[in-house]
Amino acid sequence: MPSPDLPYAGFWRRLMAMWIDGTLVAAVDLAIYVLAPVNWGSFVAQSLATKLAAAALEVYLVHRYGGTPGKLALGLRVVMADGTPVTWAAALYRIAISFPLGLARELAGLHVVMQIPQTELGDMSWLQLGQRMHELETRLHKAIRLTQGAWVWADLFTMLSNDRKRAIHDFVAGTVVIRVKP
Repeated sequence: MPSPDLPYAGFWRRLMAMWIDGTLVAAVDLAIYVLAPVNWGSFVAQSLATKLAAAALEVYLVHRYGGTPGKLALGLRVVMADGTPVTWAAALYRIAISFPLGLARELAGLHVVMQIPQTELGDMSWLQLGQRMHELETRLHKAIRLTQGAWVWADLFTMLSNDRKRAIHDFVAGTVVIRVKP
């Protein structure tokens, strides 16, 4: 039974928290871009390892501390709809749709990269690799990319459409995001 007196987090604060979290993941990606040569191995490390690590970290942090770094920095906490701490299952359910979509996108991207000869990869910058991947993008990769984008927009629209500012993943997991600091 939901608790009616919880101070639900607003859309803009939640959006800023997502931006902070995305920036942290992008910083790890950027470090790989700067430090690693362009080859199949570094692409796998950049795409799959960071995706898996980010998902595991999100599940752990939401369960253990009630939020990701962005949420915690902005005084937000994820709790069950009744105000109790997030269960392991709920923390997993929160990424049950976004993680498989993101992983599918990374695997489709890996498929595209594997079409580029290793010798050609060695002469490319990461920016050139991105441009080449765009040229070689398959219908499947494009469909996965568009589906992932549609998911993000649907999640954001859902947050704007209800009083408790719950996203689809909150409904799936039975969670809400609350303010613990004004």
